[in-house]
Amino acid sequence: MTVRTSLKTTWLVALAILAVAVAVAPASAEKKPTQQTVLYELTENAAYFDMAGNPTGDPAKVVRRTATAQLQGYAALGTVLCPAGVLITNPKAQTCTITATGEDDVNVLFNDAWGVIGFEGTVGGTYAVVIDGDNPVDSPEAVVQVGRFWGKIDLSPTLVGIPLGVITGGTVTVDYSVVPGLAGAEAPFTGTFRMPFGKDASGEKIKPRRGKDAFYLDDNHQPFPVGKDERALGYPTVRFEVNF
Repeated sequence: MTVRTSLKTTWLVALAILAVAVAVAPASAEKKPTQQTVLYELTENAAYFDMAGNPTGDPAKVVRRTATAQLQGYAALGTVLCPAGVLITNPKAQTCTITATGEDDVNVLFNDAWGVIGFEGTVGGTYAVVIDGDNPVDSPEAVVQVGRFWGKIDLSPTLVGIPLGVITGGTVTVDYSVVPGLAGAEAPFTGTFRMPFGKDASGEKIKPRRGKDAFYLDDNHQPFPVGKDERALGYPTVRFEVNF
């Protein structure tokens, strides 16, 4: 297996990189998975590169994708991202609000015998745990913990129209915390990305639209609805579930 650029990248691969294709099974039960930590992609800035390492907007030439995303979500009480000691202003809370900046660098994996065989790379960034500060009517803003994260990302399922991705071998490092003794702590994690998709009048899967019904796939490849609180300015967001 090698990681290399190639003009043999198919239109399906390019489509998966630029806008995840959706070809999924019909729903039999629409039930949202329950997770301790969930983050949502609020914004993303991506760049695409060809075999020479030059920026390109031609889907047929894209073989590398880099992106920076801003995320926000929550972590359950008792996890490394939500130790009880950080809940200074609301000690009865059961979750902590998390904000994060993430960066990924993903390449097409190409094998001379089989052609395109994967879409993998690395992901990393910084996070902050925030609580209510001087303005109780907006989202939490007072920082009580900061740290870093890193892992390996695999978006290969998107190449065959499955809007899922995974992070393996992840590590969270606490750089600062109001909780004494927590700075320097590390915790392993894995994660799952669930990319939203829509449906047209005939039930076919399409690109999700602002303000319209949208869905995620669960681990059994069955759809479940994107909730009203899983949108940013009306757009359905990528859902990132973290497991410690």
